Amino acid sequence: MLKNIIEKEKKIESIVATVTFVVMVAMTSINVFSRYLFGKSFPFAEEVAYLMFAWCVFIGACDAYRTKGMVAVDVFVDRMPASVQRVIGIFVDLLLIAVNAVLAYLSIKICISGWARRTPSLAIPYTFMYLPVAISFTIMAITSVNAFIHTFKAKACGGNDDE
Repeated sequence: MLKNIIEKEKKIESIVATVTFVVMVAMTSINVFSRYLFGKSFPFAEEVAYLMFAWCVFIGACDAYRTKGMVAVDVFVDRMPASVQRVIGIFVDLLLIAVNAVLAYLSIKICISGWARRTPSLAIPYTFMYLPVAISFTIMAITSVNAFIHTFKAKACGGNDDE
C-alpha cells in the first residue's frame, strides 16, 4: 500500500512540475510577444510566471531529491573504510531528516502568515507562492525518513543499499 501511495505521489509531482513549467513558459512567451507586437503586456503574467516557477522548481526538486539527483560530494567518504562510510551515511541521513523537517515546519509557518498578504495583480494570498516550499520540504522529509529506514535495514542485514 505504501508503494502505491509513493507511486501516485510521484505521478502527481511529475504532472504538477510539467504543467507549471508549460504554463510558466507560455505566460512568459505570450507576455513577450504582446509587449513587442502590441506595446502592452499583461499585468498578471509576471505574477503567474513567478508562481509557476516556484511550483515547478520546488516540486521538481522533490523528484531530484528522491532519485539522488542533487549534487553530492562523496569523494572523501568513498575513500574511507566501509564501517566509517556506514556511520557517516547514517549521520547524513539523520541530518537530512532533521534539516528537511525543520525547513518544512518553518515554511508551513510562512505559508500560514502569508494568508493575510495579497499579490498585487492577482490579489491571491501569498500562501500560494509559499506553498510549494512547504510541500516540497515535507515530501523531502518523508523521503529522507523512508531512505533512512531502507538504508538502515539494508545495512543491518548486510545487504546493499544502492537500489
